[in-house]
Amino acid sequence: MLVALVAIVATMSISSEAHASELPLTVEADKSVYGHDSTITVTGQVANVIPGNVPVAVTVINPLNSLVTIDQVNVSNDGSFSTTVSTAGKLMKYDGTYTIKVNYGSLDNNVTVELNGGVAVPEKTHTDDSDKEMHHDVNCGSNEVAILD
Repeated sequence: MLVALVAIVATMSISSEAHASELPLTVEADKSVYGHDSTITVTGQVANVIPGNVPVAVTVINPLNSLVTIDQVNVSNDGSFSTTVSTAGKLMKYDGTYTIKVNYGSLDNNVTVELNGGVAVPEKTHTDDSDKEMHHDVNCGSNEVAILD
């Protein structure tokens, strides 16, 4: 029984690895960690090229979840695409994880990279306005909502 279970698990993991190269849309970066004066090379592969020169949309999101850049990249006849992203500039000044998202038709995928040696992401601060807090009681009937102070 244990031998059969091991054989099934081994077959499943080999099968997963084999299908990883056959994904409809793949994307990768040339490295996983960059400085703030680097160039990220983004490459990928589309399994089924859409006729009509449909480009891949590439967006970069910073650690604060803000859009840094967006670009359209042409897909070669063999389904490959490549672009570069500069890490220099004010929009990529923060250290942390940047997400590079790729969209092609209804497909999407992403890769994350780390930027180091820049500005630390500011911590969220919470101001204590407890004396200014509003409290409301809400009473609900069948067709009404009343807010009572």
